[in-house]
Formats: sequence, C-alpha cells, structure tokens
Amino acid sequence: MSQAKTAEEISKHVESIGPWFHQIDLGDGLFTRSIAPSPGPQPLNHPVPRWKKIESVLPADLSGLRILDLGSSDGFFSLEMARRGAKEIVAVDGAGKAIKRLEWVTRHLGLSTIRPVLADVYSLPQDLGEFDFVLMFALLYHVKEPLLCLETVSRLSDTLFLETIAVRDEENSHLKLQLPRTGVNVIPKWFPTTRCLKDMLHWVGYDEIREISDGQDERPIYKAVRKELA
Repeated sequence: MSQAKTAEEISKHVESIGPWFHQIDLGDGLFTRSIAPSPGPQPLNHPVPRWKKIESVLPADLSGLRILDLGSSDGFFSLEMARRGAKEIVAVDGAGKAIKRLEWVTRHLGLSTIRPVLADVYSLPQDLGEFDFVLMFALLYHVKEPLLCLETVSRLSDTLFLETIAVRDEENSHLKLQLPRTGVNVIPKWFPTTRCLKDMLHWVGYDEIREISDGQDERPIYKAVRKELA
C-alpha cells in the first residue's frame, strides 16, 4: 500500500476518478463510496450484502486458482479473490472508467494478481485461457444477448457463480425485456423467470445448478457446474 500520500491526497484522487459503484476498503479508514458514491439505490456498503451471500460458499484458500470476474466494475469481488490467495484474477469490464479505477486500486493496495481487462463478453481476448471458476454478478440482465453470453462463459470454465435479476417462477420459462424509463436509466434490462434462467444454464452445458441464495431473493445467486465426462 502506498505510504507516501496523505489521507487527504488519497481522498481527493478517489473523488477525481469516481464516482464509485463498489465500496472498497483502501486502508486507514478510507472507503471509496464513503468518499465518492455513484448515484442509485444501492446501499453505501454495496456490494457487501451480496458478498455476504457467497463468501461462505467459496474456498477460504484459493491458492493456485485462476478466476474470471466478468463485469467486474470497480473490482470489489476481484479484490476479495486476491485476498484469498488466487493465483490470477482476470477482471473484465466494458466501462473504461471502471477499469481505470480498478487499476488504481490494485496499485494502491499492492495487489499484483489482478489483471484488469477492458472488454465486453462478446469481445474477450483470445488468450484468456480457461478458469477454475467465473464470477458473473449484475451483468446478465444488461447484455444484449443473454443466452449467447452464457454460452461464451461456459467455454471458459466448468463452474459459474451467477447473480442476476429474476422473477420467481419455476413453472414458466419466460424472458422479458424491460425498456428504460426516461430520465431513470438508459440501459434496458432482461427479466428471466427462475425456470428460464435454469433452462439457459442447462442449454449451455451446465448440468448441476444450485441456488446459494435464500430462495426468496429477487436477485438469486446460482452455482452452475458442468461435470466432467467419464
């Protein structure tokens, strides 16, 4: 961690490259969203509540593992993977400013195992290789082609941790597009039923799908695994 800059200097820099979507602990009592939060309904400690739902499912020791954080934003989850000792975390996001923020955070915290990459799911670098697992949080409902997105991800890893908006319906397999309301949001969102979400995961090759959230959450979290063929 950088020792040369004062807390005031760090705070000014955090503000200058913000606003921040993720609350990241910079040390010395400094937190990114406490300094420069992005507008929106998210709580100040976002995405800590989401992390609490998945942290106990992941191994405490990730030594030797390669992880893809797809739709990494400011990098909260990548940082948590680094703290657990992952060999390499490739953090991919299509927003250049978010990648710049993550690049700065990795330098500030002295974390060399995180590789920020500016790309979207349809233009991933060819040299990424395979991963032990993929984290894809708060991304699927934003992409233009959700089934193609999942198909692309399935080629990169046999294990996917997926969080997205869904409608609780285990009987009907539907996918609804919600267009943005003027002045509220500029990004349309996909709302699959939970049955549709599972159907899509099965279609792209995952044959073991388990919900790891509480079964009531409107943003369920699934662990999807493709078992190796005998």
